[in-house]
Amino acid sequence: MSDEEARENLALVEAASHNDVDTNIPKKSYVQLLNVWPGKSKHAVRTVLKCYLHMAESLTSPGIVFALLCASIVLGTTPFFNE
Repeated sequence: MSDEEARENLALVEAASHNDVDTNIPKKSYVQLLNVWPGKSKHAVRTVLKCYLHMAESLTSPGIVFALLCASIVLGTTPFFNE
């Protein structure tokens, strides 16, 4: 491909990309632009409930139970806390 053909091809591609832009997108207000999250998802409640369920499931892991029991035994037998 020669230089002229490449420039013509680039011009065609750029023109096509400018025409593909959807101009029907509504502009956001200033407050909407400042908003950190665009809104809540369709299944927000279900997502939160699943998160709490998975956290509760993780507490039943033998390693977590052992670590919690060890920490509570150590804190319970420390003389500083038994005053």
